[in-house]
Amino acid sequence: MIKLIITYNKQQFDISDYIESVKWSGRKGSPSRQINVTLKDDVRYWISIGLEWEILKGLRCEFYWKNTVLFKGLITDTTQSKSRVMSFTAYDYGIYLSNSSNTFTYKKKTLSEIVIDCCQRAGVKYDVITKSDYKVPDITKPNAKYWDVIQSAMQATKRKTGKTYFIQFSDNACHLFERRDMLLQWVLATDENITDYSYTNSIQQTKTRIKLIDSKQNVVATKIDNELEAAIGTFQDVQQPDDGNSKKEFEQCAERLLNAEKIPQRSLSISAYGITEAISGYCVYVMIDRLNWGRSFFIDEDNHTFKGNTHTMQIKINLCGDSISDDVSAIMEDYKKEDGTGKGNSKVVSYAKKLIGCPYVFGASGPKAFDCSGLVCYVFQHTTKPSLARTDAQHLYGMCKKVTSPVAGDLVFFTSTYKTSNYITHVGIYAGNGKMIAAQGTKVQEATVASGGTFVGYGRLE
Repeated sequence: MIKLIITYNKQQFDISDYIESVKWSGRKGSPSRQINVTLKDDVRYWISIGLEWEILKGLRCEFYWKNTVLFKGLITDTTQSKSRVMSFTAYDYGIYLSNSSNTFTYKKKTLSEIVIDCCQRAGVKYDVITKSDYKVPDITKPNAKYWDVIQSAMQATKRKTGKTYFIQFSDNACHLFERRDMLLQWVLATDENITDYSYTNSIQQTKTRIKLIDSKQNVVATKIDNELEAAIGTFQDVQQPDDGNSKKEFEQCAERLLNAEKIPQRSLSISAYGITEAISGYCVYVMIDRLNWGRSFFIDEDNHTFKGNTHTMQIKINLCGDSISDDVSAIMEDYKKEDGTGKGNSKVVSYAKKLIGCPYVFGASGPKAFDCSGLVCYVFQHTTKPSLARTDAQHLYGMCKKVTSPVAGDLVFFTSTYKTSNYITHVGIYAGNGKMIAAQGTKVQEATVASGGTFVGYGRLE
């Protein structure tokens, strides 16, 4: 029933007879599925057939159940012990999207275009890519994982169109599906194939009131569910949207947050006889007599166990859809403002560009040489903030309002670029399109943000 093929040094080895168990799993929010294999560790046999468990040599595996391939991927971890039991973990090729970083600047690109571009840049094959029509206005990330960028595009598309998409890998290729395309349903019923279930209903994350504050800690909006508060008491959440929102937008934001956060979290875990098609992103129809249920659900997480001739599974379902934290994050994205005009500060960038080529000297603050913070202070002193005192990158970070959607003239902060007790060790001036002007290396230069070091975030001097 179980077949496992290891590819090593361009040779294939069938080690099915040594398998004790295989666990095959996946979850919502991850592009890759994984397997965890436990097997008898016969060192003499491995040597005799020429199989070395050396992960740096690119060990790959294929897992079959009833002659159907369920998984192809890269072995990333191996464990061997005195007990002569060995285990390994492998991920399908979605790992190349979740474990690799790059610099990204997308303007008015659709989700499907972004997925294809990320796959091409990551060296990942792609096949069925469902076409999406909504053009995401802007995604600029100087140092991010491919998967984080794709998720940002998915979330933006969902907010504007209501459509939910997910990624799946099969035959070594990436596929993008819309959830409505995955309506093939398998029935799980308590009197047929469900062996156990656990239904959880919790108000631990529930909020009865929302308070919004601005950057000066002033309250700008409050929303209360008086009936719910009378029943369970006061549970408050405080959020800080960007200051550029109008009073109506603040009120709207508070109402949307309360509607999302007052809902109890309900989850269902099911143990059942295995169905290989019941995996995260797909749909099942659940019938539980004691709960008087007969409903369809999308699977959030699945764990399948194969042992000998048996196949069992455990699946998890969030009955509320997204988690509260996911809902809050999505709502807050709709109330982000780049700045008052949305155009950035071209005066700061233009002045900084005039200094390109000046030598880098640690501690220098101009006009003929600069270090990173010296450059920033000098530029702002001669443009928009003449009273700004010379200070270091750490203090500049503390003076800034933190922003996630940067515009030209914002500051870019980094850590661990040299040994010091300060957390922030490097700063540059954001120039737009994933680039910055910074004193680094041997001179002041325009460079990609990704070249600055370990990225921390963006800030705006107020």
